[in-house]
Amino acid sequence: MEASPIPELQKLLSASTEANQQKILYVLDYVLHYFKGERRIPKISSYGSVNEIQQLKEIGIVEETRLYWRGHEYQHLLIKDEVKSEIEKILKERYYPIFDADTTAKKIREIVQSSFPAATRLWQSVQKFEIDEYDLSGPSSYDKESMDLGEKMMANGLAYLIGYWSTSWITFSDEIVFRKEPVDVRAVFLKIVEDEMISALSSFSPEMKWCLYLKHVYPKTDEQFFLKNATTSFLPSQIKNALSRIPSLEMEKFKEITESILTEQREKLSETIRSLINRDPTTVSVLGMLFALGKEEGKYYKIDSWSLNNIKETLRDYDLFLQYISYLKNLGVILESVYNEIIVPKIVWETFCDEIKGKAVEVKIFESELDGQSFLEEKIGKATSNVKIWDPYVSTRILAILERSIKSKNVQVEILSSQPAIIEEIIQLARKGINIKSRTVYRKEEKKYRSPWHDRYLIIDSDNIWHVGPSLHALGQKGWESAELFAKSLGETILDAFKYNFSKKKEDWKKEGYEVDEIGISDSIN
Repeated sequence: MEASPIPELQKLLSASTEANQQKILYVLDYVLHYFKGERRIPKISSYGSVNEIQQLKEIGIVEETRLYWRGHEYQHLLIKDEVKSEIEKILKERYYPIFDADTTAKKIREIVQSSFPAATRLWQSVQKFEIDEYDLSGPSSYDKESMDLGEKMMANGLAYLIGYWSTSWITFSDEIVFRKEPVDVRAVFLKIVEDEMISALSSFSPEMKWCLYLKHVYPKTDEQFFLKNATTSFLPSQIKNALSRIPSLEMEKFKEITESILTEQREKLSETIRSLINRDPTTVSVLGMLFALGKEEGKYYKIDSWSLNNIKETLRDYDLFLQYISYLKNLGVILESVYNEIIVPKIVWETFCDEIKGKAVEVKIFESELDGQSFLEEKIGKATSNVKIWDPYVSTRILAILERSIKSKNVQVEILSSQPAIIEEIIQLARKGINIKSRTVYRKEEKKYRSPWHDRYLIIDSDNIWHVGPSLHALGQKGWESAELFAKSLGETILDAFKYNFSKKKEDWKKEGYEVDEIGISDSIN
């Protein structure tokens, strides 16, 4: 009769340090209780237990065999039937006592706090299904954070990792098995993660809310994306700390919280976009262009490098456009992927539309130069009292459109520009009976004329105020150009600004370094 290997095991344990004893007992517990089922691959040797497995093989406690599944061979570990009861006794006497409830809970809490996002993802799966094994990684994506969590649990004897082949032998995943004896680690894990989630929710910092918003918009991302979109509000260290504390958004428990954070973010966006529209309406054109170019993907619109190159080819001032992009990104209105793609969240589009409803009655995007010309002729032709043009680059083309579109001599035309070259043509229009006034404000720098303004407006009857993206004479020449009809509240502000600049004293302009040429300004301003 073959001698029992148990005495040799006792000698091995007695000759080992306390740390090594625990490793040996951990392997025994793993093979005896948790390494079960077909197509399971032992992962224990991958995490520092190679020597312990070899020692247990040498004394005849653990055996390694080869099993087969539909022509596929794989490694399998087992403990001989005749020693199982004695191994069970040794585990209860020498190993299980270290897993008292308080110590186990403390270790689990430390691990959860150090890997909170991964812990909440695992929590979602664990609380839904009461099974033996839970995926940490699989064929579709490799979740390093979850694997790190599993390794920490394993290093503390709280769980075991097992490799698993699918029945087709096509997919392989790493799975975690929670310790069941002497403490139900699964139950303790669920309770602790839930406690930590409640604690996190009660103390959400602004940076945590921002990171949750980013995760909602762009779920499949990494730390680099968060750091790239930290805006001017947060430091990289704040973002990193927030990422370590926020839970997974996929959990049912957090849907209400997520909605609350999105509502708060929507309110902030509304305030920001409202301020931008009031202070610098050009942002309306920039955002409108991005929405027009963006490709819808999930919860955002993406403008890739190809589309950006198209913008570069069509815009007259691409550098200015980039300045607006950088400004909007710093404000958190738009985002940027790690591949330098522009990401415009759908929530921004929804908020933008809500604000435009209060600021712009209509948005017109022009498909061609003829489309732009028809637009100008139609709007100017409908004027009954006055037409005001505020455009640094008014050209003879616009003057020609005015001449053929004005229907009545009672319509007062006022032009605020920075192009002295058109003054003679304006005089000719006046001689033809057009009731016209103009003020040309400019600073001559070498061969160019610099303007104190950037935005362009077409104002009909002091009531319909159109903000025009390009100069009026170039309307429709380039792709994605637009005009926005502002509502009365914003229109009145623009009209007041027009009147101010149109009536500002020459000496005040000259103090600022500008020259002023006037035609018919002695008349009252409408």
